[in-house]
Amino acid sequence: MLLNLMTYVLIPAYTLLFIKGSHLFDSNFSVHGNLPSNQLAFLLWGVLVGIYFYVLINRILMRFQEARLESILLKIAILLLFMAVTTPYLPEQFPFQSKLHIVFAFLASLLLLLILYRIVGRAYRQHRSDYRIYLYSLHFITAMSCLFFLLVGIVSTALEVFFSLSCVVLTCNLYKQVKEHNEIH
Repeated sequence: MLLNLMTYVLIPAYTLLFIKGSHLFDSNFSVHGNLPSNQLAFLLWGVLVGIYFYVLINRILMRFQEARLESILLKIAILLLFMAVTTPYLPEQFPFQSKLHIVFAFLASLLLLLILYRIVGRAYRQHRSDYRIYLYSLHFITAMSCLFFLLVGIVSTALEVFFSLSCVVLTCNLYKQVKEHNEIH
């Protein structure tokens, strides 16, 4: 119940409230989140999403026989997310920190995607019919994210909302599916 509430209500609602007033295609979380009135909201969004992914993916990884690499990558991804939401993105005032912010945010997202691909790939090799939809969903998330980027030319708010919320929903459903299997080798 709490998991569904977090996945389908709390995180989407908070995300949409956080971006209220932001331009979907010519701005992004970094610009919007570094406005003085939104800095705390941005930090809270990062903490909420970071804890969600950390807890759920750790629970998934506990079902795997050997998941040391994924566990390390998850810790790095969450640390990078925290560094992204706490490093200012104010290019005119802090050009170096702003570049770091971009690197942290990009790497956190990339590592999350890599972790999900590794989990789904391992599960798919054992239970193809049960995990095919997750593999296709990851391909869809990746392709749509690239398409958003290519069409708009920047990492836009629309791209970030799509990527964040689709990964939240995928992770929730993946957790439920993995729970049904005792162990993944």
